Amino acid sequence: MLIIYIILFVIDVCVTIGDFALTILNKKHMERKVYGKNHLSLTYQIQENMKTMQIIFPLSIAHSIAFLIFLISTTCVRQFLQKAVDPVSYLALIELCNSVVAIYTCIIPLIFFKLRKKLKPSATRIVQSGSAQTQEYFEILNKMYSKT
Repeated sequence: MLIIYIILFVIDVCVTIGDFALTILNKKHMERKVYGKNHLSLTYQIQENMKTMQIIFPLSIAHSIAFLIFLISTTCVRQFLQKAVDPVSYLALIELCNSVVAIYTCIIPLIFFKLRKKLKPSATRIVQSGSAQTQEYFEILNKMYSKT
């Protein structure tokens, strides 16, 4: 059982490291000035990747922390306390360790909704240019051409 927990924890840490690497890679792509032919679609894709990673990365870290707490507590109880305490206390300690999963299940949606609210796009107001500005522009342009 301990081997399975360790393998799962290694996989979990690898996923968290991969999320961090993707975040760094997307930031580097955003800083790059030249994108080639598909500039707008690539820029849009990178921005969407950044928004997604801003939600996934904190959730991944929270998951890794909760799983580490669960793994350590369960392993300690199973390895060190199984024969040291009576069976009823042992089962109570195992259930206490399992409550980490229930607490994690309740906290993760709260973190998600807080991140989603924080990253919600702000409304942009589009200001239409007035006809007076357009008229003034063409008058100045006509004056410039008429002088030459």
